[in-house]
Amino acid sequence: MEKCSKPMIAIAMVMAYMSMGAEAQSQNNVIFPNITGLFNNTMVTPGSVNISNVGCGSTKVCAAEPFNCDPAGSTSCFFFSATKTSGQDFSFQLEGQTMANGFIALGLLSPTSFSGPVYVCANNNKSVMFFSLHYQNGSLTQNNQLPVTSVMGSVTGQTVQCTFNATFSTATTTTNASTNFFIYIIIGNNNNGNLSIQNTVFISPAAVDLIVTNSTVTTKNVSATSASPVALGMQHKLSQALLTLLGVLGLMML
Repeated sequence: MEKCSKPMIAIAMVMAYMSMGAEAQSQNNVIFPNITGLFNNTMVTPGSVNISNVGCGSTKVCAAEPFNCDPAGSTSCFFFSATKTSGQDFSFQLEGQTMANGFIALGLLSPTSFSGPVYVCANNNKSVMFFSLHYQNGSLTQNNQLPVTSVMGSVTGQTVQCTFNATFSTATTTTNASTNFFIYIIIGNNNNGNLSIQNTVFISPAAVDLIVTNSTVTTKNVSATSASPVALGMQHKLSQALLTLLGVLGLMML
């Protein structure tokens, strides 16, 4: 009975959080004295980059919401791609629409260690800010051992895009270097110093190996009737990570 109740509690908590309106979610907001300087750990090269779904399923792993949308030809498309360049090195693309001075974040969570990197691409007065965090044991910390290089970004209207290179190692996964992750994307907004999660765009219902380029990443929400207990547990872990993200961002400003 206990084994059955835990997944149901997990999915109930996740669905309750994801269905909360703006008023309810505001209770989890973190007030910032000033957003300037929050992302000064990673240099961003300004410049528009060509992000599209060309090569998805053949040379790179992609996920999009709406499913299979093309960011190159749509003004409403959340998109992520990963391309292996060598060894444990990958090139990432991230694009989505946010509120003014909002952010889009990509999270990768290991199904074995329940840890992984979170990459944040933010619109800060029409310039792009970028930083990486590491989620582990219910907390998010800034980790300089997460190798991220060649960060480029641009803001066009409400569309924010970032490209960057990252290396997966034991510092990324806490166990053996792995490329198998649950993928999630969240967006948030900053309103006069009030930073909050706006929406969970999608969470992959199963772990995805970023090396297997012909894999298809679905973006539908995990339901109580279709999800496995493992996926439900991961949903709960991810919801905890999203809530923890706000607290960590606030502490970084102290």
